[in-house]
Amino acid sequence: MEKRWGLHPALKFSEIHFSTSQFTYSQVDEISRRIIPSNLGLSYVPVRSTGNGNCLFNSASLALCQNETLADEFRLWTCFELANNIEFYRKPSVLVNTSVTYHARDGLGYGFEKAFNNEIMRTAKNWSYSGTLQIMALASELGVPIETIYPDQNDRLLPVYQNVFYARQWSNPADSTVVRILWANTSGWPDRSKEFVVNHIVPLFE
Repeated sequence: MEKRWGLHPALKFSEIHFSTSQFTYSQVDEISRRIIPSNLGLSYVPVRSTGNGNCLFNSASLALCQNETLADEFRLWTCFELANNIEFYRKPSVLVNTSVTYHARDGLGYGFEKAFNNEIMRTAKNWSYSGTLQIMALASELGVPIETIYPDQNDRLLPVYQNVFYARQWSNPADSTVVRILWANTSGWPDRSKEFVVNHIVPLFE
């Protein structure tokens, strides 16, 4: 893959200003806006991303260049990151104090190697849903932290779903640049008495 596609260029997020002024009012995701946690509702505005299974990468592309043209490249780079740094993701710090374990989604059994290889293959498949593992890897590829916001503030796994994921080789703690995304649902969260179910991701802008 590297021989065919080469290495990605260094991204310069410091040159990007993450502001809703870059988007029109019609691009605001009003459904997602209604599920942003109340303590953050006035701070961030969600922008619509295409819900085609590539929503994580679409959102990251919107954050970088205000359109979704880099989504395919971001998915490819995320595959590189996972395949080349398996040991780093064997025990990510965000999962140390939780009950979350890796498991294969194809029914082939349990265990880190099998589950991780399955995740790599799934990440390589276009239009396939991404989760926390892909977010961690994408942060490393972008070279900036990705902050995730989760609507249900009472969820038992909130420390995992709402977190800041730093690049694997993060070396500039003084840089305040961060990409923010919201775990979302294309139907919103109409019944708050029921558990929130994620089926989409959108970018958040100040």
